[in-house]
Amino acid sequence: MLVVDMKAIFQPNHHSTHRRHTLNPFLALYVAIMNANDGPAFETLFTSDAIVKDEGHEYRGASAIGGWLAEVHRKYRPVFEVTEVSEGSDETVINGVVAGTFEGSPIDICHHLTIVDRRIAALTIRG
Repeated sequence: MLVVDMKAIFQPNHHSTHRRHTLNPFLALYVAIMNANDGPAFETLFTSDAIVKDEGHEYRGASAIGGWLAEVHRKYRPVFEVTEVSEGSDETVINGVVAGTFEGSPIDICHHLTIVDRRIAALTIRG
């Protein structure tokens, strides 16, 4: 299991919207842990009352989110590759391509994140 020191890696962006192709350390960790299917480490990235919305379902709380990640990996074996990042004051959007064992793979996908106090408070995944 990965040990995460959020204060050491989190660098908030105080600018308006900023687009780039590279991830800050926090977002790079998010993608790496997600691709590695490390549920316990993934849970540490979220607030205790975080909400994830994906495929018409909603998952509340870090534990439920860890279970969601495990189920997604069991069903689809996804690998997410980032193509662009847009960071704003209220929302960060990570655009990318996800490949896996699902029909239509690979597909373009967007991760919309709300980050509060160095944790993800909300994540909505849109295809």
